[in-house]
Amino acid sequence: MMHSVLKTKVSLIRIFVASTTLAGSVAWGCPYCNSDVGKEVAAGIFNEDFWFNGALTLLPLPAMLLIVALMRFGAPWNSRSELPPAPTAHRTEAPQSDSTPNSETP
Repeated sequence: MMHSVLKTKVSLIRIFVASTTLAGSVAWGCPYCNSDVGKEVAAGIFNEDFWFNGALTLLPLPAMLLIVALMRFGAPWNSRSELPPAPTAHRTEAPQSDSTPNSETP
């Protein structure tokens, strides 16, 4: 059992190393990265407004998370915190009184 777990971990590490190595070689294959156009694009992205633009991009995320949390857990002012009513003991029906008409008697 332990041997198979170790083999699985080693396989995952090999996959990770291979994928990161191949991803680096793919990035070097980009024809625009070292060209003038690529340098202009990088200069436009990584300028002095980079962190401000990044913050504006991530700004809707807390609002979306709040909406999802409200849908999942409900509003905090909801009355879900009340305890349900206590279960009642099983009651047998009371015998009928003699004042009700009985179809068996004339």
